[in-house]
Amino acid sequence: AAAWLPAVDRAAKKSGWALLARTKASCSSMDLRDFNERLGKPYEACSKWRGDVVDELIRKDPEIVILANRSTAAVIDGDGKRLKGGALKSALAEGEKLFVDKLLAETIAQVVILRDLPVPPVDHVDCLLANPLNEDACRWPRKRPAYPRGDYSGEVRVTVLDLTDQICPSDKCSAVQNDRVIMRDRQHLTES
Repeated sequence: AAAWLPAVDRAAKKSGWALLARTKASCSSMDLRDFNERLGKPYEACSKWRGDVVDELIRKDPEIVILANRSTAAVIDGDGKRLKGGALKSALAEGEKLFVDKLLAETIAQVVILRDLPVPPVDHVDCLLANPLNEDACRWPRKRPAYPRGDYSGEVRVTVLDLTDQICPSDKCSAVQNDRVIMRDRQHLTES
């Protein structure tokens, strides 16, 4: 979500909106129990932070809430066991729906969900450094990411904003577009 902030901030200023950003590294907005792979343990601080943000959203009752999450996440069950395969997919879908439903029930907000970015098989910068003067070596087949997982087509207060065509305008994604590197790593856009 933080990678989207420069663009969202410009849009907010242009439209005269007040923007309150709430992001936490490796912490999804989905209602689930995150596992922090760097720390190698349950990410309890994430759950507390998410709860505090939900309480703040309910108090402030904003007009718009913009959500952005990775299509993958490390999640644990109630016993602290890492979820994989179908159990993980189910937990992610349920956690997303619970969070969105809570926003719809307890705020007036229009909820805008930014579809996750197409995930490249390699880091853009690493690929370009390994292949100087050969941008074609840093292209890969386009795959649509799995976030969001829910179907919100019948919900008038939810919009899924898919910018995949702007980031990857053909059937192959490229590390460079209009002479600019698209992503600073495998999951974050560059500011430009």
